[in-house]
Amino acid sequence: HNNSNNNNNKQKVEPLPMPPKKLNSIYTAKLFDPSNTSTNNPKEHAALEYLTQTRGLHRSVLRKYGVGCASYNFPDKNATNGI
Repeated sequence: HNNSNNNNNKQKVEPLPMPPKKLNSIYTAKLFDPSNTSTNNPKEHAALEYLTQTRGLHRSVLRKYGVGCASYNFPDKNATNGI
């Protein structure tokens, strides 16, 4: 069995570009906002808890690499909007 044929048939997926530095700093500030709690900004609070407690990453590492938090609204695949 030759795996090289399988690799040639796969399409190369380009990574998304990094956000502009100003926008990235907003995402980082949003993740580390001290007012984030389970009742105030629960998504950001949950994201930081996941990264630090579940994944075991230190806040200093997250800051060093510019990890942040942003919300994205994806279209509903079940919505009918004429497309």
